[in-house]
Amino acid sequence: MKKRKNIERFKKLLLNKYNAGIAIGITMLGFAAGCKKSEKDDDNGVQPLYGMPSAHFIFNGRVMSVENDKAIQGIRVALDFDTVYTDSDGKFELDVNGLPQRKSFPFDVADVDGDENGNYRSMQSNVIVENPDFEGGDGSWDYGKTEKDIEIRLTPENE
Repeated sequence: MKKRKNIERFKKLLLNKYNAGIAIGITMLGFAAGCKKSEKDDDNGVQPLYGMPSAHFIFNGRVMSVENDKAIQGIRVALDFDTVYTDSDGKFELDVNGLPQRKSFPFDVADVDGDENGNYRSMQSNVIVENPDFEGGDGSWDYGKTEKDIEIRLTPENE
């Protein structure tokens, strides 16, 4: 009986060691498959290739009154998790990092400065980016950047 128990314990130990060896081998294989030698590094370092494709979408915009085409300062423009305010010329710039396949960008535009520049109605709008031309990517996961000019016209509250 004691001999049988020792054999069972030995089998269990052998199986655990065998499983650990397989796990280490698969892990090493995974790291090796996910990396390639970098052409950029002089020391032939390893560049990881895991991750997600990304691109910078830069929106250059201007907010104006629908009444008189006058630029409106102090308007809040929000997109995803980024918020900016228009300058004295009604201009703003938003830089959003996202998937290169993304086509629709929902903007939230609001007059938050009170009566300072008049009162304007808030609005929500989607900006569509069709067939963007990306520049400056690294040829791998970083597609680079693309720019789009947009014009937003707000209606005064009294209309």
